[in-house]
Amino acid sequence: MPFITRFSFGVCAVLFVCVQLAEAQMSGRLEMTKTRYSAGEPIEIVFAAKNIGTKPLKIGIEDPYGRCSSYKVSGLTSKDSERKRSGPPVAKEFENVEQFDCLSSSKTLAPQEEYVEKFRLNETYDLSRPGKYHIEVTRVLPYGKKGVVPQGNWSLTTFRKSFEFSVD
Repeated sequence: MPFITRFSFGVCAVLFVCVQLAEAQMSGRLEMTKTRYSAGEPIEIVFAAKNIGTKPLKIGIEDPYGRCSSYKVSGLTSKDSERKRSGPPVAKEFENVEQFDCLSSSKTLAPQEEYVEKFRLNETYDLSRPGKYHIEVTRVLPYGKKGVVPQGNWSLTTFRKSFEFSVD
């Protein structure tokens, strides 16, 4: 095998292993606490991210109800599509500003530490009708070892899960 081919293969193998190790440092899950709800009862998605590595790891955190929410839900109708598109209310001084950056922060997870957040579907989506619902929830999680969101050495991982529940 020519040297260039062996060298390229070796570099690709090393990069693949590094990517796999970085991905393996973070785990996460999406859950619902139950599958049957009364009308008006809070319906929450629970997201948990865990640093399963041996070194500290930063995760990005955004307002789950803001315009830059990292949650996407398919199968539901937004309560107020205008509010969802325009984001949260803004101060009068900023009404004419065309675009806001998304407010976000980060949290450092120690090895084996878990971060848990709850996303209340009723806040954003219309769940007032009794019946069965089938949804798919996606949560994108930025994570990295240093820097600030969205700059720095950050990766993205996506968690996706389908749920079925009923509202009486």
